[in-house]
Amino acid sequence: MKIQAVLFDMDGLMVDTERQSDEGWVWACREQNTQMPVWLMNNFKGAPREPCIRMFDDYFRGRIEYWHTRELKNRYVAMLQKKEGIPVKPGLFTLLTFLQQKKIPAVVATSTEHATAERILRQVGAWEYLSGVVFGDQVANGKPAPDIFLLAAKKGGASPTSCIVLEDSINGIKAGAAAGCAVIHVPDTIQISPEVRALTKAVVPSLSVVPDLIQQWENGKES
Repeated sequence: MKIQAVLFDMDGLMVDTERQSDEGWVWACREQNTQMPVWLMNNFKGAPREPCIRMFDDYFRGRIEYWHTRELKNRYVAMLQKKEGIPVKPGLFTLLTFLQQKKIPAVVATSTEHATAERILRQVGAWEYLSGVVFGDQVANGKPAPDIFLLAAKKGGASPTSCIVLEDSINGIKAGAAAGCAVIHVPDTIQISPEVRALTKAVVPSLSVVPDLIQQWENGKES
């Protein structure tokens, strides 16, 4: 397999922000004397905002309001990031440096809106390694639709079938598979079902493993 580009999710894949977001949702709901179920937070991951609002409203049925709860969550996350920064996932810069040396474009495809995503990528020092970024507000249909990865492949000058997608979320895995890319799952805060696992080409413990995997695949040693 000749790899023309590597397409990265951001939250939970490049940076440890999904954990921070989960903590924020739990705190925001507790402040309003209710609980945020884990399954709901997991369904939010990688999804665009409108479906998240619908899922939130369907579950809470007016007991609490989405935008107020999101604002409380964002305040908590801002406090947490001021305290601990934005942790980078293990192996990120090893992989980005490897891709740079191999002249394989690295493109981010994130559901996060432009301003927030660019701030995070610049803050952690990843921005300069990237050949392009597609933000959640640049596509009509968010993950699990394939749109964001199809546009990311185009930005990388690559055919989707010659791209690797790196994802931690179920929505992201489905989107990458629907785009025709080879999907690698790097687990973060969720476990995937066998049905979702079947959509991936590999599951690895961290980004540190991906350079060796790319070398193997380019040498014809595919899993």
